[in-house]
Amino acid sequence: NQQMGDRCPPVVVIASSDDAKTAVQVLKSGATDYLIKDQTTPADLRLAMDRAIEKAELQRQLRHSQAQFQTSVDTLLDCFGTFSSVRNGSGQIVDFRIDYLNQAACDNNQMAPAMQLGQGLGELLAAHPESGLFDDYCRLVETGAPLSKEALVYADSYAGEQRLERAYEIRATRLNDGFAACWRDVTDRKRLELELSQTIAELRQQQQRLQRLIDTAPIGIGVGTADGQVSLVNDAMLHLHGLTRDAFEHQGLSLDSLTLPEQVDRVAIAATQPQGFAPPVERELLGSDGTRRPIWISSTQWLDSTGERVAFALDLSSQKQAEAAVQQLNQELTNRVAELQTLLEMSPIGIAIAADAACTQMQSNAYLRQLLGVEPEDNISKSAPAPHQPTYRTFQDGQEILPENLPMCAT
Repeated sequence: NQQMGDRCPPVVVIASSDDAKTAVQVLKSGATDYLIKDQTTPADLRLAMDRAIEKAELQRQLRHSQAQFQTSVDTLLDCFGTFSSVRNGSGQIVDFRIDYLNQAACDNNQMAPAMQLGQGLGELLAAHPESGLFDDYCRLVETGAPLSKEALVYADSYAGEQRLERAYEIRATRLNDGFAACWRDVTDRKRLELELSQTIAELRQQQQRLQRLIDTAPIGIGVGTADGQVSLVNDAMLHLHGLTRDAFEHQGLSLDSLTLPEQVDRVAIAATQPQGFAPPVERELLGSDGTRRPIWISSTQWLDSTGERVAFALDLSSQKQAEAAVQQLNQELTNRVAELQTLLEMSPIGIAIAADAACTQMQSNAYLRQLLGVEPEDNISKSAPAPHQPTYRTFQDGQEILPENLPMCAT
């Protein structure tokens, strides 16, 4: 039977004498039954042969199932092993003997099967006691309660080499006076999970900062879907529309409400451009209370495939009021200058006004021009360049006064 395996037919031995020693030897050699010839009827023989055939088939199926199981366990990507308790004289568990390890477990431990099978778990991996795993395995064997570890961080020296720290998922259940365990190295996954959690935390922080920036921005900001419905809006934008937060939640808001009718097509086309940007324009916004206010608006598209748009709106009311005030002041100043010019022209005394600090360009009113005999467009400055010197001359006590000594130049 040992030599032929599954090719060996079931064997029933019929002996002429009842020899217990021979019977034991025959059954150990693989025979299914041992019958005494004189004590066996045809029915007994038929029954023995049926049992032998049935037992042989069951054994064949068992061997086949065991071979399939062994192949499955050997090729598992997860680590798998069986361990037996090693007890001292008082029955206390002092270690666990390694009975079986699949290839994944050997690769994980960085040792060949021959270096591990039959050895003590604590001898090969000395960190088991300090990690708490040894106590967990003992509790498992004594109580039968399954062991489950989701992310155990375990550090040990493998094959006497460099000490490594890894994260494992472990499942173990009692097997006779020992246990069967399956474990998986999840170090890379945990590292990626940690990096992912850190990235998510950073993104959330950036999102909070962006949200705070949007909420506190002095300009209106609204984020809307491709069809223009606003999903996110800050208080400044609500203020432009004359809406409260509650009203926005109930009524909603459309980005198209920020776009002039004649600009709708242009903005829509700009949103589909590669840059997805609508240049800023000025328009009047009709608020919910019927008031109109000038605003500056712009729209851009997120740099992704969602089609979401972001609209920016700036209230120009204060700027427009300031511009109107400046225009009014300019007009008033122009009027005042005209009034002063008229007064200068009509003054009964001669008046000269220097246009520069060196007095090279001087204007005069009508009375002074009449005294000097010059035209309105003439420069009356004696400090003017030679080609533009006026012809009049000035004297004091019979002496001609040089240009630099004239009162206005001296001043």
